Formats: sequence, structure tokens, C-alpha cells
Amino acid sequence: MSSRLVVAAINQNAVSARREARAAADYSYSSRKAHVVVFAAILLLACALRLSATVGRVDGRWVIGSCDEPFLQQVEPIVRSGNPLQITVFWYPPVPAYLASAGVTILNSVGGPVDSGTGCRVVTLSFSLATVGLVYALGRLWGPRHALIAMALISVTMVAVVVQSNVQVYATFFVTLALYLMVRANESRHSAPLVLSGIALALAVASKYTPVLFAGMLFAPFFHRRLMRGSPMEAPELVQERTTDGAMKRIWPIGLFVVMVIGAVVLWCGIARLSTINDVLRQIYYRTPHENPFEVHRPWIDSLYTLALVVVGVLVAVCGIALVVPWTRRTSPWAWIRSFHERNRLWVLPSLAFAVTLGGAIVVPAALNLGDFARYFVGLLKMHSTGDYGMFPAGRSAPSYLAAYIPENMGLPIFVAGLFGLLYAGIRRDMRMAIIVASAFPAYVAAEFARVKVNRYVLELMPVWILLASAWLADLTYARRPLWRRVAAISVAVIVCYSTVYSLAWARFASPAGDVRDDVASWVKTSIPAGASLGVTSGVILNGSPELLPDRRSLAGYTLLDYADKPDYVLLPNGVYAVVHQYLELTSKGYVYTAADWGLTRPSTKDLAAISSIVREDGYTLIKEFVKRPHVFGIDVPSASLTGRTWMVEHSAAAGIRIYRRAPHSKSATAG
Repeated sequence: MSSRLVVAAINQNAVSARREARAAADYSYSSRKAHVVVFAAILLLACALRLSATVGRVDGRWVIGSCDEPFLQQVEPIVRSGNPLQITVFWYPPVPAYLASAGVTILNSVGGPVDSGTGCRVVTLSFSLATVGLVYALGRLWGPRHALIAMALISVTMVAVVVQSNVQVYATFFVTLALYLMVRANESRHSAPLVLSGIALALAVASKYTPVLFAGMLFAPFFHRRLMRGSPMEAPELVQERTTDGAMKRIWPIGLFVVMVIGAVVLWCGIARLSTINDVLRQIYYRTPHENPFEVHRPWIDSLYTLALVVVGVLVAVCGIALVVPWTRRTSPWAWIRSFHERNRLWVLPSLAFAVTLGGAIVVPAALNLGDFARYFVGLLKMHSTGDYGMFPAGRSAPSYLAAYIPENMGLPIFVAGLFGLLYAGIRRDMRMAIIVASAFPAYVAAEFARVKVNRYVLELMPVWILLASAWLADLTYARRPLWRRVAAISVAVIVCYSTVYSLAWARFASPAGDVRDDVASWVKTSIPAGASLGVTSGVILNGSPELLPDRRSLAGYTLLDYADKPDYVLLPNGVYAVVHQYLELTSKGYVYTAADWGLTRPSTKDLAAISSIVREDGYTLIKEFVKRPHVFGIDVPSASLTGRTWMVEHSAAAGIRIYRRAPHSKSATAG
């Protein structure tokens, strides 16, 4: 190892030692009771903010919000049947559904019957608060002040406060847990944190697929040791064979050979009998009704099939290598694999734990419900390769996460503090922080280059950003000059206060209180004559998202029509209005929308013409608009996005509803 690396390692250890010594000294003389009181106060703040996004007062009674509909479609069958394998909807991986249904079952047994949506929301809120505690534990690796500041910042981070109904909360919890265990494993070298970090990351992937991009963390302890202590790849002497290994010396090579043969047979059948297997897949597909024929999904099915063959091929190759290499070295396969494990245990243990856990959490439920799993998984792949129902056409791609979504998710003060923290970590050569940032970087890059971008998709990155922000702020509190210590205290106070107001405004926006759909239904009853026709359906988004408008039961007494049927009045969600307005703007500039710009299905020309005429007010007049905005204390709180539209408001049913009235003599008007 070069002298430069040695010096760097010594400097890093010295800096860390001085910082930890200061923290220990400070903590030993400070009141432990004060620390506990501050911890409890921060946890109470985190709980209050999250409850403000979960609970609202509606019609004089307190209402707890529900989980997202796709999530509930997974939870409810398990709660009803009590069978965790009773899952036929795979919008998400099954682990959050298992956890939420278990929580609902416990709530039912303790406090009587509980609505599945309400119980699911309570369980999800619990995991959100647990993530706050995990961020504290991560910060504690640097020191007690780091822990409290990190905990305070994650408590008031807007997206962590608002997102309380989706599986993203579970994925974030398990990613944060995996990061904590990985850092502990890197410093302790014990086997337990290595194995647990692999299990935690597998549970994150089994919650939301995309955390697989954090898989690099499984190799962090191995590469860190190689960087700081020289290459561990130089093989030590082979492990001495023990007399108790006699049985394994025979079982291990036989097992490898059997697996290799079975894999080779599967590969041969998969390639040589492709037409037969396609017929079997087609039969599985048609066991349940589908909107589209099998051939519509054929390209994606072929891609997944090829991927499965590649996985089997890799398994066969690995088994072959494990047999051939020991033979060339004139040793037994069992002795060689033991020696390989000793040299590479820092990545073998977490990787093996990851693979085994992932197999049990995803592969088994998917194999037992193969047709349903394939249908939803292919649908998800197609959805994320399109324009998200017209929000992200190729002619106007989504803005950058770094410049738009992340500042909006956190508010500008925490965002700027995180940027300072990134520079600070590089200057101080903080190895812990470098490992965490390197583990999260592939996930950020993949999100940045994705076509569909949603604020909550980077919720897993927020704990990393919070650690960056808290590191330099906490270190500044240890500065020798009192002035800098005061600057640090004031900075933390300002950031927490501003972010609390910012998050509270968005939490009120997301809460069940003030639902514009209820306001619209009441206004319709009092302002539109009974028996009039109302436009409430359209092939443009609405047929697939009826929850954007009032429930049909609240519109009893009116004739409910499609927009294309020229109703007397039209109820148009603001989110749909924004999509169509963007469509009209881009087409007027010459851009031609493709099927991929819309989503899984393309709206018909008739539907687009009908809704376009409404948005242009060609034959219709806007008479009323209901809008719900992020506000608190009577002040509207604008988005902190630095550039571009993130569609965070438009994704929500709370975005508002516009009501149009058909102009006189417009029934014969031609839609534009």
C-alpha cells in the first residue's frame, strides 16, 4: 500500500478520534437527562407533524386517512383470509403488505374491528417514526449532537412528513437500517451486522424493487478494508481440512454437480423448447381476464424470460467454477470454498443473506402466483417507460431531481445544508460518510435518468442528505470560538423552525381535512339543477383514476356522462387540466404525441378532442374552481423547487376541481 494511503488513513483516524473525544467529553459532562428530554421533544415534533398529514377533522369528527388504493388491494385479501400467500395483486412487492396486514390483525385483536385502510395507515406511520429513530442511531455513530441534529432535521423534512400512505415508507426504513448495519459492520468486523445488513436491504427491495440500486453497500466493508489495509485478495494458505469436514467434502461437490446439471437442463429446455414454453405462459396468462391479449405484452415477457435464462446460466457457470478451480489447484472443492469464504467473507455473508431473504420474500410468493405477478410486473415496467399519463412526454421531460424534486422535498434550508455537508465530507475525508454516499449514489443516478419522476421516489435518499446536513452543523457546535458555536445553534434553530412551517403547510395539504371533492359535491347539490347531466368520465386519465372526482353516490340525482357526450356541466380535476393544457401547448408548437407519451393506453382522438375543447373553453365556460393549496397560519407556502414543474400537487386529488358549464347552442359545435 502506498505511503499516501497510509497518511490518508492516519489523518482520517486522527480527525475521527479528536472529534469523538470531544463528543465523549461533552456528553460525559452534559446532562443525560437533557439529552433524553431533547430526544423526546424531537420525537414528539416528528409525531405531531406526521399526524397532521394523517388525521383531519371532517364534518365535526376526526378522520384518519387511508393507505393508497394499490397498497390496500394487497393488504385487504390477507387481512380477510389470514393467509399471507393470499396475494394476487403485485403493484408492489409483498413485504409491506405482510407487515401492514399483520399490524391490522394485531389492532383488530387488541382494540376490536379496525378498517383495513385506517389500520394500514397507522402501521405505516409507525414505520415512518421508526425511521426517525434509525436516523438518530446513524447520527450517533458520529456523536450525540450529530444524532440529535440529524433526528431533528429528518423529523421536519417535508417528504418524510407527507408520505404516510405508501410502501415507500417501508423501503426507506429498511434502506436506512441497512446503511446503519453496514457502517457498524465496517467498523466492528463482526458477522452479525454483515448478515443483518444483507437481510435489511433484501427487505427494502422486497418493499419497492428500486432499493436494489443500493446493493453496492454490501461490498463496502470489503473494499474499505482492501483500500486501507492492502489487498485481501492475496490468498492466504488454504484452510486446514478438519476431520469433521469429511462428510461435507463429499456432499459439497455432489450438490454443486447436481445443481449444475439441473441448471443445464433448464437452459436447454428454455432455449430448445421455446415455443412450448410460450404456449404454457400464454395459458397461464389467460387463466384470469385481461384487457389486452398476450401478444401486447410479448416484448416485455420475452425480456424477463431472457433475464431468467441469464440468471440460470450464471448459476451454472458459478457451480462449474467452484468445481473446476479446486481441481486445477489439486485441492477439494470444500476446502477451496472455505478458503474463498475466509478471504471474502465481508461481501459473501451480506450478499448471501441478501439473496436468501430476497428469494423467500419475493420469489416464493411470485412463484405461487406466477400469472398475477408477471402481469403486474410487466405492467409496472411498461408504466415506468412511458410518460406517466401525459405528465412527462418526450417533448418536455421531467426536471432534475437535484434542482427540483429534492429542494421541494426538503425545503431550501435543509437542501442547502446538505450541499454544504457534501463539500464538508469531501474536505474532511470522512470515510463513514463517503461509504454512505457511495452506497446511495447509484440510486440517485438511476432516479435522475428515469423518465417518470415522482417526489416520493427519492424518499430513501433523504436520510443520507440529512446526515450530510447534520455533520457540519454538529461539528460547528464544537468550534473553539464561541461565535461559531452561536452561529451553529442559530442555524439549526432557523432550519428546524422554517422546515417545520414548510412541512406543516404541505401536511395540511395532504390531510383528509378540507377535501375539495366533498366541497364540490356540496356545491353541485346547491348550485346545479337536479337532473342536469354532469361530465365525470373520460378516456384521458379519468377512467383509470375515478378517485380524482367526487364519489358517484354523492352525485345522485344527476345524469353522469362522458365528456365526449356533451354534458350540461363538466367536473374536471386540476391535474387532468394541467396534462391537457400541456398537451395543447406542445402540439401548438409542432410536437406530435406518441403512445409512449401517454401511458399503457393512448386516449382516442375523440376523447382528446372533447377534453381539449373544454380546456380551451370552446363551447364551455369555467364557472367555478375549487383549489386546495399548501398553506399554514393563513399564508400560502410555495414549492421550493428551483426549476420546472414536479407535478407533486397535480398527482393528488387535493389539487382541485374545475367546473364548466356548456355554452348555449354548443351541442352542435365541433370539437377542435
